[in-house]
Amino acid sequence: MKKNRNHGFAIAILSVLAFGFMACDGKEPKNNVPSTAQEARKTIYQCPMHHQIIRDHPGTCPICGMTLVAIALDSARAGEVRIDPTVIQNIGVRTEIVARRRMSAEIRLDGKVAADESRIRSVTARVNGYAEKLYASVSGQKVRQGETLLELYSPDLVSAQEELIQAIGAGVGSEALAESARRRLLNWGASEGFLANLEKTRRSTRRVPLASPIAGVVTRKNAIEGQSVMPGSELFQIADLSRVWVTARVYQADLAALRVGSPADIRFRNLPGRDFSAQVSFIAPEMDPATRTAEIRMELPNTPNLDLKPEMFAEVLLQGQKSDNVIAIPEQALIRAGGR
Repeated sequence: MKKNRNHGFAIAILSVLAFGFMACDGKEPKNNVPSTAQEARKTIYQCPMHHQIIRDHPGTCPICGMTLVAIALDSARAGEVRIDPTVIQNIGVRTEIVARRRMSAEIRLDGKVAADESRIRSVTARVNGYAEKLYASVSGQKVRQGETLLELYSPDLVSAQEELIQAIGAGVGSEALAESARRRLLNWGASEGFLANLEKTRRSTRRVPLASPIAGVVTRKNAIEGQSVMPGSELFQIADLSRVWVTARVYQADLAALRVGSPADIRFRNLPGRDFSAQVSFIAPEMDPATRTAEIRMELPNTPNLDLKPEMFAEVLLQGQKSDNVIAIPEQALIRAGGR
């Protein structure tokens, strides 16, 4: 009886062990969760003719009726940002790779043409007299160097001519008197050509011509025919416009990118298709307290027809200092937050 009980107990233990082995060796039951590879792909349907038609299910294009083509998309990996193609199409998302590039600061300014101050001359009266004959009668008139602007009558000029003629005729010993009379005539505005002709003919003239010191344009005309003039009164202002300035004003934040010699591209709306290249020739040493800007200046050769006129507006594109191997992104992708 006891032997039978022990035998039953052994059979029960073997049964439990056998059941345990069966549980360990058995395969796990399959579940309905998709695999990683299945999760990593998504299918969209797009019209091959009209790419803006995108659906998440099969069908036909509502525009042309063509069957939508299935496109498998990989899901985003860690750290990636994926945007639905429909959203990309609707809001016009563009992408670009962040890369190292050679960059230069571009500064766009409104400029203005001005006459070169070093090419402006003032014609003034140096003796009391009368403007009896005007040849440069209007502002804007072009004149050549040495061309007569007006003829001036002055008793002092006539007297100096007579003294020179008498000193030349007196011969030896009168050289000092002749040189004194010649110097007075030059100081009062008579030209070298006028003196040479006077010494040759030895005949004084009532009116002495005043000539233009440079070739250019009469930008200011103060003389009126028949008026009396006094020493120091300005009669004309002549500007040589064969070379002009283009000036612009730069804010303090942009000054660090500019140097004398920085290249500039200049355009004028009245001269389409004609771009002018120049360099920054001057940066003002002080700021304008009202606008907090500094004036810069570029020099340009004018056209043969003098198309670049003072007070004309210009569009200036300045190229600042270049930086090599810097990380660059499109300016449109930058979001400014306060001071950052």
